[in-house]
Amino acid sequence: MFKAIVRYIKAVGYMVTGRMNKARETLDRNPSVIAAKYDSIITKESNRIEQGKSAVSKILANHEKKKTSHAALLKEIEKFVLAKKGAQIKAQKLASSFASLEEAQKNQEFQHVQSQFKDISSTLEEKEKRAIELEKDIIEYDERLIQHKSQIEESLRTLRKIKEEKNETIADVTLSQQEKEANDLLSGLNTNSHAEELSSMRDMRDNVKAEAKLSREVSGIDDKAAEDELIALAESEESNNEFTQGLVFAGTQDDLEMKEDVNPASAQKTMLPEN
Repeated sequence: MFKAIVRYIKAVGYMVTGRMNKARETLDRNPSVIAAKYDSIITKESNRIEQGKSAVSKILANHEKKKTSHAALLKEIEKFVLAKKGAQIKAQKLASSFASLEEAQKNQEFQHVQSQFKDISSTLEEKEKRAIELEKDIIEYDERLIQHKSQIEESLRTLRKIKEEKNETIADVTLSQQEKEANDLLSGLNTNSHAEELSSMRDMRDNVKAEAKLSREVSGIDDKAAEDELIALAESEESNNEFTQGLVFAGTQDDLEMKEDVNPASAQKTMLPEN
């Protein structure tokens, strides 16, 4: 019993699922639903592209900052190179006043120039390293920007294709549905739903006509019977008259002779004038 209930519930579930899938398929073919789905995809793709543009804008901003920093750093390096060169020139002038390096290094001014030269050289080395790093970053940013711009351009092309595909899909589905409806009408498929009703009305029409015919026939039976009776009597009387006409019977012959004898005298008597 329990298994039967479970099977029944499953069957009902399958039936509901089947109907839902059928309804979903019908809705999926609706042009408005198709347009809404495409609009949802287009919106998501547009948002993704905007997010990509925002990310690329940030990368581009950092790229510009690095380029600006690199340009400023190169100018600083140029200055430090000149300062280093100036320190060397000044040290050379001071060195010409001494007999040896050891003697010059004992001089306070020479020591100061030597210290400046070391500081300038150290700072210049750091700035050059930083410039090299920035240059590498700029090159990497350039490559990344090219890649990201290419991706955005590809996404924009895809978005345009989706928009075109939306219009084409809606047009194709609409035309296909219209063509199917036209074919159904031409082939008479749409009249099948009215076949039973039409057949019923046609049967009713035939029945009414038959009843009317029967009514006419039934209503004319008595009149026709009376008419037939009169015609039969007339025909019978006419037939009898025709049959007896010209026949002379014995009694009839004596009566005729007597009439012949009586008639002349009566005629003469009738002709005598009165006194």
